[in-house]
Amino acid sequence: MNRRIRYIFGAVCAATALAAATTTRALVVGTRNIVATENGGKIISASSQADNTKWAARNLIDGNRVRLVGNKIELDDPQSFGWCSKSNTLPQVIVFAFKDEKPRLIGKIVVDPVTADPDWQFRWAKNFEISVSNTTPDGTYKLIDTYELASKYLPHGQSFEFPYPVEARYIRLRITSNQGSNKFTELGEFEVYEAIVGADELAKLIIEGEDWLTRLQRFRDGREFTARHPDPSGPEAPGNVAAAANGATVLSATSEAPDPKWAKENLIDGLHVTFLDNVAQVPPESYGWCSADASFPQEIVIQLAGDGPVLIDSIVIDPATADSYMVGRGARAFEVFTSTMTPTGPWRLAGKFSLMNRPTPQAFDFTSAEAKWLKIRVLGNHGSDKFVEMGEVEIYQAILPQEPLGQIVSQGENLIRELKQYRDELRSSETAR
Repeated sequence: MNRRIRYIFGAVCAATALAAATTTRALVVGTRNIVATENGGKIISASSQADNTKWAARNLIDGNRVRLVGNKIELDDPQSFGWCSKSNTLPQVIVFAFKDEKPRLIGKIVVDPVTADPDWQFRWAKNFEISVSNTTPDGTYKLIDTYELASKYLPHGQSFEFPYPVEARYIRLRITSNQGSNKFTELGEFEVYEAIVGADELAKLIIEGEDWLTRLQRFRDGREFTARHPDPSGPEAPGNVAAAANGATVLSATSEAPDPKWAKENLIDGLHVTFLDNVAQVPPESYGWCSADASFPQEIVIQLAGDGPVLIDSIVIDPATADSYMVGRGARAFEVFTSTMTPTGPWRLAGKFSLMNRPTPQAFDFTSAEAKWLKIRVLGNHGSDKFVEMGEVEIYQAILPQEPLGQIVSQGENLIRELKQYRDELRSSETAR
């Protein structure tokens, strides 16, 4: 394949894989704060509180927010300032429970650091940890993650989604630092939301699985591409079984111009016409192939390199010739046929394709087929009534999936297929309830 195209192909694959690698998807979570007092939530314990009214720990779940309008503080409840520790001691620990202290499956917390004290006092909480217990309020606790709060007001608090659904009977908030105060640590509101696991959640997990499978498939395809196309600074790629340098021959063409610079053999000599600022850079001995007239079809038969049939699955055609593409002589619609018996057939159709009227190599894939001989049937050009032209033809061997990577990809494809079937069954059962 043309060296320029190899580099472009590699860059596109790398960019696409990077985009896939940076894609993240959130859990499906409920809309009800299940630790709120109005929903049965409660404070089990707090390491300290400044008082039992305006700065009590229970204010964390009472739903009364402190808002900043400009530099002015507004309170939902004049008796609820948020929570404040009794001293500068750190860490500060607060344990919460859900209604009836029953276990729930949770997926997100929302924390609002804003209290009735202004941010310039640096008392708002900064770093904290979330742990859960399924036994008693005393643990054993399992750490979910560590987080950091921004010292700013957001109308709906600051959200932190868990990497996976977590079952919890008790949830422990452990504040390890504030914004810099050596007096107190404060926090406005603390909210917990359920993870919704069902057909919708499974659908998201399937999407994540498809993302990973796509990346794995690209990795596999990249290895196969590298195997097929070695370093472009080296000799002609051995995967190109139509290259004269590798032993291929053009056996026949329906017609060709009398000048040897337009001979059919030029199709596989590896010499490309390139363009610099729309000026053709033409090898002096090879202009490409040109027919004797504009009759159709024009057929070209190539005997591929090797002692016997080879497995092929792609063709690359560079339509660029010494004539400008603007005159419309470049090949357009064409068919590819393969034969393993004789140079005259029987022929098997591998694919029908169409070339753009651009002086650049263009690749086309088809279902892998064995071939010793390959026939290109040109059915039309881009408008000229004089000739049909083509620059260079490359045919590439199929690369079988590498083991065990091919098996791993196949297993992943089967797993996604089975998960989708299960998702559909789950949706049907949920709809029937």
